Amino acid sequence: MKKIEWLHTADLHLDRPIAGWKGTADQLMVRYEEHRDTFRRIISFVEDRKLPLLFIAGDFIEHSAATKSTIRFVIEQLERIPSTQVFIAPGNHDPYMEGSYYLRSSIWPKHVHIFGGEWEEHVDSSRKLLISGRGFTSFLETQSTLPRLHNNMEYNICVCHGDLQAPGQGSQYFPLTEQDFFDQAFDYVALGHIHKAGQVQLKNKKKTIIRYAGSPEAQNWKELGRRTVTWGKLRSKGVQLEEVSLHSRTYEKVEIDITFCQTRQEVLECMLAEIKKLSKESYYRIQWGGRRDLELSLEHEKTWYSNLLAEQGFQNVWLEDETVPDFDLEQYRQQSGLVSLFIERMELNLKQEQDEECRQLIKRAMYKGLEALLVKELAHL
Repeated sequence: MKKIEWLHTADLHLDRPIAGWKGTADQLMVRYEEHRDTFRRIISFVEDRKLPLLFIAGDFIEHSAATKSTIRFVIEQLERIPSTQVFIAPGNHDPYMEGSYYLRSSIWPKHVHIFGGEWEEHVDSSRKLLISGRGFTSFLETQSTLPRLHNNMEYNICVCHGDLQAPGQGSQYFPLTEQDFFDQAFDYVALGHIHKAGQVQLKNKKKTIIRYAGSPEAQNWKELGRRTVTWGKLRSKGVQLEEVSLHSRTYEKVEIDITFCQTRQEVLECMLAEIKKLSKESYYRIQWGGRRDLELSLEHEKTWYSNLLAEQGFQNVWLEDETVPDFDLEQYRQQSGLVSLFIERMELNLKQEQDEECRQLIKRAMYKGLEALLVKELAHL
């Protein structure tokens, strides 16, 4: 058989406002450029390996925020791989609808095909391959339609954007189930929408693989660690897949217990011990936790810590104080006055609350309240 290889990606969200950004406006512009850099590397990967197919399964370019500059950039990159057939299945963030750059057919290279709202089939006779696909035409699509192979070939690939659900769950984003694909002759289903890479393999005749490639570059602080695209190879023995990291930077969240730290130097050493084994190129969200010595003033010394971490090569670090002051609650319970009443009331709330996340919020509120009350009492002495 003629070699069938592809790269499958989705959910790059070019020009999408970055949620939860903690840096400066200048750093934000750098971050937008890093998203572009990731797409450059995707194209370079395809170019270097002379891959015949590139599948982009939706949420590629943010409909409401895309700029002419970004569209020009995307087209320039796609023009680097004229021998690669590129298939784009628009998603709920970049639907094939009025105002979309996808509708401007004259600007897209001839080797790029953008699926509309109806299922389409593209036959590659030389590879005995059929590619089926469709795109979103609005921001929400609560009803799904299924492809029906009219030109069933020896090898079949499906490309679309949708929400793979258990039967009966439903979704606003083109709900799909494993059963939808069970009786169809697909070797591989390239999906977009879910930002975490993952797959299922059906126990059908073709042993169909349904896969989310995941977002190739982290979109927010919930998308921690390594991000990937999927390199696929279809042989007579079936589909072989490899996850490839082409990201610019990762987001990393590090929780550090500083209960036993009594000086800011000890806090610094504790942080370095945790992150020194990690990449200095990542963005770091470091959360201090545990009980804090009352003489430690973490909130007012974040700049000091950040500067010293930068000297160690960690340039992109944001610090968050989630510690609680090291109070002796038993001592304050035995005292009369507002402080003991406050502790009594908060501990009653804790006793009545069953949800662990809410309990943690109550605990933090209790310690912050105690800190404020005790500072007020000291001011009156």
